[in-house]
Amino acid sequence: MAYIIGMDGGGTKTSYAVSRIDHVSILGTELEGPGTNPQMIGFQQMAERIAIKLEELLESHRIEKHQVKAICGGYAGVGRANDADTAHDALKKKLILRGFHKNVSVLIKSDLQIALKGAIPPEHQQGMLIISGTGSNSAGLLKDGSMVKSGGWGHLLGDEGSGYAIAAAGLQAVVRAYDRRGPATVLNEYILKALGLTNETQLVTYMYQEQRDKSEIAVLAKVVTEAADSGDAVAESIIKKAATDLADHVHSLHLQSGEYNEQTIVTTTGSIFKYATSVRTAFIRELKERKLGIWTPAHGTPVEGALKEAAESAKSLEKRR
Repeated sequence: MAYIIGMDGGGTKTSYAVSRIDHVSILGTELEGPGTNPQMIGFQQMAERIAIKLEELLESHRIEKHQVKAICGGYAGVGRANDADTAHDALKKKLILRGFHKNVSVLIKSDLQIALKGAIPPEHQQGMLIISGTGSNSAGLLKDGSMVKSGGWGHLLGDEGSGYAIAAAGLQAVVRAYDRRGPATVLNEYILKALGLTNETQLVTYMYQEQRDKSEIAVLAKVVTEAADSGDAVAESIIKKAATDLADHVHSLHLQSGEYNEQTIVTTTGSIFKYATSVRTAFIRELKERKLGIWTPAHGTPVEGALKEAAESAKSLEKRR
């Protein structure tokens, strides 16, 4: 029996899954391990962490290393070609030293590439994926298999429509209301309560003296969506802008592709699309009104996208032999 492995690696965690080549479907459950972003831990440490977890994964399924024909991983921190090459060489060398077959196919993709591969239903040759979590990003699959991108610039240059952007807009609305430079909003009450603060002036200490990570700030997006759901006009305007910003990513992909139309599928993923019903609803409305495409739930996970890539690589190698 021949097998393939798919991986989804981020800064804080990495997911691993194994599948048979002839029927791409995750066997058992995914295995999780520590983060594998090479920009954070280095390429050698990345390879070491992956190799250890792959051995654990195979042992749990009683699969021999020589039975693995292809391995594909999508990782944060390998978006540039030279980084992907360095990661590939480090991992391939490490795997061979640990007993994997010298001809095992090792593919290094970006986390965005495997997310897109997993999200697009198999019956479609093209489509778009819009991501909104702590940050925001987007990608589009073209008929020839290539990819176009929009976003992913980080919170200082972009991340429009993201959890961070929604939270930041909510915080700004709070201080504007406090100064009477902006309209009154229940966000003052909601956000202060969520942070355990008693007045708006304490926000300065909370935001600047504690050096908050952007993910800590982004969790306040949930508070903004709750305020919007309660009918608060200020919060509703923040949600509407987030939806418009995310739809702008879709428009950008249209302009870059030259082949998308109002029938092209648009899939979504990320925490904002999962829990913020108001954002998702407003986003779908934007797609329809601007004739940017048809929304559909993501078909599969990034790990499943990595498994698809691994299967295609293994079958391609087999044909050439």
